[in-house]
Amino acid sequence: MNVFFSSLKSWPGSRSKQELKGKSDIISLDESDLVTTGDINPEGEMRWWQRDLCPLLSFPGENIDIASTRLREGRSYIFLTETMCRTALLPRQACAAESLATHNPERIVVFLMTSQRLNAKDPYTQLLFKFSFMELDEYFGNTSLEKWFLNGTWNENTNWPYMNLADALRFLIVYHFGGVYMDSDFVSMRRLPIASNWVGRQDNKVLAAGAFHFEKNHEFMRRAVDNFLENFNPNIWSNNGPGVVTRVMKQMCKESVEEFYLIKANKKSKGRHRVCGGVKILPPELIYPIHFSDWKLLFQPNLGYRFLSKCDAYGVHMWNKLSEAEETHVGDGSISDITAKKFCPEV
Repeated sequence: MNVFFSSLKSWPGSRSKQELKGKSDIISLDESDLVTTGDINPEGEMRWWQRDLCPLLSFPGENIDIASTRLREGRSYIFLTETMCRTALLPRQACAAESLATHNPERIVVFLMTSQRLNAKDPYTQLLFKFSFMELDEYFGNTSLEKWFLNGTWNENTNWPYMNLADALRFLIVYHFGGVYMDSDFVSMRRLPIASNWVGRQDNKVLAAGAFHFEKNHEFMRRAVDNFLENFNPNIWSNNGPGVVTRVMKQMCKESVEEFYLIKANKKSKGRHRVCGGVKILPPELIYPIHFSDWKLLFQPNLGYRFLSKCDAYGVHMWNKLSEAEETHVGDGSISDITAKKFCPEV
């Protein structure tokens, strides 16, 4: 499995790289996949955006400095983001990384972090042995979102600045590097499609932004970055993610709005995709098999094996915004329990 952590701190990078002992055989990364320059600030000084995003950020106990790196062009990446300055992964985030790496061995899973240090004693940290760093100032620099970022627009009149940054980053990084973006509360259940540009349909009205794949500099992602900026609203949760993808697809799709929206859930069309504007639209049963309105089904006891027997999805979204307070009870046979046991056993 190929996974590395990248903190959203320094876009050129550092010569120093840290390795953990322990289960280093679980996840590995070829040295040629890292391009490193520059130095880590030994004091761990907070950046201005960290003071705004996570003013209580601290590094108690034994920590690992995440070495700075720059992504190498021409590699195949799956990107996840952590924009709440955590120094350790949540179980669902670790499960996402493990399951994605297992099912997509030809790709490198990159976890973009907003903390420059990780808790060395955290068990999920110890599953990994390569770490890296990115600088948000340089990452947003010389892009159409630079002014939006530097002016702190993402942090004005909003209850979720971390989500505003996450939405911006998902479009920006896939536009510049190409690859797959996945929300970090997905459990991957099989290899993702990589031979085409695709998005997933959440339901008959909305395309979601929790999982997509595009080639570098694809027109859809260029328009997504522009649309994000033009229509940014800090107070509407879905406006800056699913709203962007849906609006851009409407612009690019040559078919009528009705054709764009619907793949009737019948025997002939179930499980099939549409191609609109040169982009595949995956139906919900392939990418969002549990709708967010039914999120409680994820934790219903004894439903897991029945779900897997009938489901051919690439993964299942845990809808963390709604379910974050819900615990997975080991052994209860729920979808949450069974998918974790089957697809991220190390976590």
